[in-house]
Amino acid sequence: IELVNMLNDLFSTQWRLYFNFFMPSVKLVEKFRDGSKTIKKYDQPKTPFQRVIDSPMVNDTQKRKLTKLFNQLNPFDLQESMYQKIKSILKLVNQ
Repeated sequence: IELVNMLNDLFSTQWRLYFNFFMPSVKLVEKFRDGSKTIKKYDQPKTPFQRVIDSPMVNDTQKRKLTKLFNQLNPFDLQESMYQKIKSILKLVNQ
């Protein structure tokens, strides 16, 4: 149970913040067939945070909250804390 709690804590805090604010991904925009070839077109790489900020469907209050959170984050600190948690999880698993 302790292991599950540690994993849940890792994913619900640092992991979520790191990947949503700092890890860009590409989204499939178009896919079509040209004879036997499938051609895929992707948009520019953006983080989920950037996609939310660019979205007209999200209200300005929420965008301001997310921007404030983003400005408080340091990706290197998040990586270090993730590394430390993963290290302690692996230590627990290997006992």
